[in-house]
Amino acid sequence: MSSRQISKREQARLAEQQAAARNARNARLAVVGTLALVVLAVIGLVLAQQGGGQTAAAGPLTGAPPWPAQPAGLTERVEALGFPPVGDESYHAHVLLTVYRNGQQVPVPADMGYDERGSHASLHTHTPDGVIHMEADDPYPYRLSHVFRVWGVDFALNRLGGDVARGPDQVHIYVNGQHTDSDVVLEDGDNVVVAYGRAGSFPTEPDTGALATA
Repeated sequence: MSSRQISKREQARLAEQQAAARNARNARLAVVGTLALVVLAVIGLVLAQQGGGQTAAAGPLTGAPPWPAQPAGLTERVEALGFPPVGDESYHAHVLLTVYRNGQQVPVPADMGYDERGSHASLHTHTPDGVIHMEADDPYPYRLSHVFRVWGVDFALNRLGGDVARGPDQVHIYVNGQHTDSDVVLEDGDNVVVAYGRAGSFPTEPDTGALATA
């Protein structure tokens, strides 16, 4: 047997060994990859169960209107505000909220304050006419900012949704036709206007007919 023939056999044996090693390595990598996917899936399932299977609470709306009611995260927002429960509604009051942006009225949505299960906070709406219902066991100092927190819209004395006060464009608040620069406590029958834009571009005391049928 020649040395040339022995060399070929040795090369073939080495090639077989290398191929077997590659196959074994690829099999190990496939097993590791499968295990990693299983672990990630289990982690995702655990996190979903810890979150009650609900969508994570969204942040306040900061874009242009219209702004729909935001049920996601409502329970957490209401708990942070410390609202009393609805209960027997010994305290029952209504205010009218009208919102404007650059002279155009912004709809206040129905079912604000209702979560995905249909339960509602003690501050809520039923209809899309701006009537805010405050119904609880006991009186509570509901504030204007609370309405926007329940609604899910970004609001401050210098900010409304995605608009920030600058130059002649400001956030304006009127209660019963009177201008205020504070986060007012809402009283039964109040006619509240919140507007962004130039002064004089919106009514400061709109019709309150909707309150009569609340």
